[in-house]
Amino acid sequence: MAKDNVTLDKSKFEYVQLDEVIYDEQIESEPIGYFKDAWIRFRKNRVSVVAFVILITLMILAVIGPYFNEYTYDDYDNRLQYLPPRVPVLEDYGIFDGTKVLRDRNVTPFFNPNLPDGTVIEMTNEYTKFKCDGNIDNQGTDTIDPINEGDKCINSNGQSIPFKQTTLADVKVDYYLYKGFINTYGENMYLTLTPEQYEKVDKNIIISEETKEQQMVRYIALNSEGVETEYVKAKEKFDQEVDMSTVIGDPEYFADILHNVNVDYYQYIGFEEGEMPYFWLGTDDKGKDLFTMIWLGARTSFMVAFSVAFINIFIGIFVGAISGYYGGTLDLIVQRILEIVSSVPFLAVITLLVLRFGSPLWVVILAFTITRWIPVSRVVRAQFFRYKGREYVLAARSLGASDARIMARHIFPNGVGTIITRTVLMIPVVIFTEANFSFLGIINYQSMTSVGRIVSVGQTEMDHSFHLLLFPSIFISLLMLSFNMFGNGLRDAFNPSLRGVEE
Repeated sequence: MAKDNVTLDKSKFEYVQLDEVIYDEQIESEPIGYFKDAWIRFRKNRVSVVAFVILITLMILAVIGPYFNEYTYDDYDNRLQYLPPRVPVLEDYGIFDGTKVLRDRNVTPFFNPNLPDGTVIEMTNEYTKFKCDGNIDNQGTDTIDPINEGDKCINSNGQSIPFKQTTLADVKVDYYLYKGFINTYGENMYLTLTPEQYEKVDKNIIISEETKEQQMVRYIALNSEGVETEYVKAKEKFDQEVDMSTVIGDPEYFADILHNVNVDYYQYIGFEEGEMPYFWLGTDDKGKDLFTMIWLGARTSFMVAFSVAFINIFIGIFVGAISGYYGGTLDLIVQRILEIVSSVPFLAVITLLVLRFGSPLWVVILAFTITRWIPVSRVVRAQFFRYKGREYVLAARSLGASDARIMARHIFPNGVGTIITRTVLMIPVVIFTEANFSFLGIINYQSMTSVGRIVSVGQTEMDHSFHLLLFPSIFISLLMLSFNMFGNGLRDAFNPSLRGVEE
């Protein structure tokens, strides 16, 4: 088909913006840098953001948590050991109310009319059994030998003792009231006070008292550190417990008046009449506040972890950068040295250091840094191998940039995402390893505690004081999960292949 020629009138057209200079339109949006792009991707990962918030909360509590109540690391009272959690307001709803179930207990003491009202809440699983002397309930032990005489048994002295039938049950009690009663009226729970201590006691809280003259011994001996130290012991304990070869000079014998006093114990330690202490997470085997101890232990774990991470990153970046940038013979020598150092077992390193220097904080940090920087150096070395041949590096070298400037300004920033991710993932490993060795008793801090040590105590006492294991285990689990989720999110955020990806 023939094409139709169309003729357009020139007068119908006119120039537009004939006298104006047209520029490219300015980009109104801001450029997205590497870290901003990573932050955009990270905040879209809600699990990682929640984990990050939890981590920050735990770190803040590790710093300020021990100051939430009046208890400190040095505050302990063996008479208040194994108290269950008790929290104001929550106790009114039956949660953290200071109650405890005492299993297989003789029910007779709990019918004591002197027990405060509300001490015994309920008794369950009642049953009867025979006992030889009211205390030993297993016949055939070291002190009791059964004989076939009906209702008789014989103790180690050959004496015939009749069996006693007793009723046992699981008794749920307000353990704070129960402990207060035992500490106040217990037969052997009196306080032994010097005259000076006795004068400071409010006489209105004294339940009963006995005054006696005690023969005492003052002597000087070398303590565990080899320093001459003065000691005072009762004469009978001195004769039984002190090795005379350790005593320096002649011991001094003197008479001392002592007061054996039963007091209202809660008032004695500073509470008003009818008041009892609150321990939000209970107390441990030494009567220390578990809430305070967990956050002090967390503080120790964070101090070790961040110190180790900082030192390892510093050494690892320095060694890895030099090895990866220069390569060649230097790299071969460095890598052979690293192989030798990394072959040393960590367990052997920390055991030898602890045996030689004890368990101060610097020894633990040193043990973790002797070999743990090597993986960091290998990551940095790989990044420098990856980027040192790029065009922008060659251009910088052509323009006369020094090796230090090229490493610091052109190569290192490109690998910083991988290095940061490696650092974050190193911290939970250090915390968990430190907790494991504290749990096993290899690390045993002298003037501070550790979460691993608290878990170890809880594991031995879990049958009757489960809270000692529950709360530190929750902390460790929450910390590990949060670090792992946060690390995964950080790894994805810094992944170069995802740069610019919005969804």
